[in-house]
Amino acid sequence: MTWNQVAGAAVGIAGSVAIVGAAGWLGGRLDRVEADVEGVRGPTRDAVGRWFGLACTCAGAGFGLFAGAWWIGVSLLADLHGDAFLAAMAGGTALADIAAIRVLTGGDRRRLALGPPGRTVLYALAGVPAFLALSAAWQYTLQALGGDPGPQEVMEVMAGLGTAGKVTAAAGVCFGAPLAEELLFRGAWFSRLQPRLGTTQTILLTGLSFGIVHLGSPWTVPLLAVLGLGLGWLRARSGSVWPGVLAHGLNNAAGVALLLWG
Repeated sequence: MTWNQVAGAAVGIAGSVAIVGAAGWLGGRLDRVEADVEGVRGPTRDAVGRWFGLACTCAGAGFGLFAGAWWIGVSLLADLHGDAFLAAMAGGTALADIAAIRVLTGGDRRRLALGPPGRTVLYALAGVPAFLALSAAWQYTLQALGGDPGPQEVMEVMAGLGTAGKVTAAAGVCFGAPLAEELLFRGAWFSRLQPRLGTTQTILLTGLSFGIVHLGSPWTVPLLAVLGLGLGWLRARSGSVWPGVLAHGLNNAAGVALLLWG
């Protein structure tokens, strides 16, 4: 291990703690502003509320992008290569998600939508198979139209890894990414927007954004935007992120299985 890597690790850890702390502080400030918005009376209240919901979105996204870009910079300065660089990028993505979630939740865990258990189980049993059928049908439709919506870049990288690297990457794709993305898109962000924009507009906005942030090819956006709508519907109907986490993870697992053994 070189001195650059030691220094990079130290700066990375210290900076991560500072970023997550600052994100929590900003989330708390947004909560106070929201309380003031609730006190607005008259016809301007709805308009102000909608703009506030979008402002929270921008704040969370901006903080997440800053955290990710900062981490990439630290990784480059530490002169990381190969598997170490991939691991650092995974850490940077996790940091960006955590920072954005902290901003959007303001420390209120209820905004993560972790229940209720009864409806969670119901939609996990009934909604997840329907989502997987939607995913398969939509991918088949795009391919019939001449598109190539997959595999995404991360799966292409996985194909060139050794056994240990593939196992680690598969765990991230099938478990880590679905959990982090659902907590962000259908948990914290959905909870911030729904009271302001309504359920339908929130599903549309979070679904489209889900497709855009995964931009890899022109076909990736329509594929994942539609899947994001399905995940948003699961979240709205169940009141929980867990059916979406399960559906998202199984969908990714199917893609990984096809890539590695198909």
